Amino acid sequence: MVSIKNQKLEAYILLESLVAFGMLITIIAIILHQISSQRQLTNEVLHRQEVLNVAQMAVQIQEDELSLNGVRVRVERRKDAIVVFSDGQEIVRVSEN
Repeated sequence: MVSIKNQKLEAYILLESLVAFGMLITIIAIILHQISSQRQLTNEVLHRQEVLNVAQMAVQIQEDELSLNGVRVRVERRKDAIVVFSDGQEIVRVSEN
């Protein structure tokens, strides 16, 4: 027969192991969430950079519209400013003062 002390000890070790495992899973979930957030932020920054690169090319080659790498920009040249739009939003405005 197994004594009650040994059963309590084994149950305590099992409970402690489950708590440690739960903490490990929580830490891993937090780390994976942060990695995912950083990747999403990096993708957004790279997209903004690509929009600015295409806008710069459009201005340099004096095109009113330019589409490259899935990015489409529209350039409006006004008498006192150049305005660049992408997806209906103003990206860059350069004006003379």
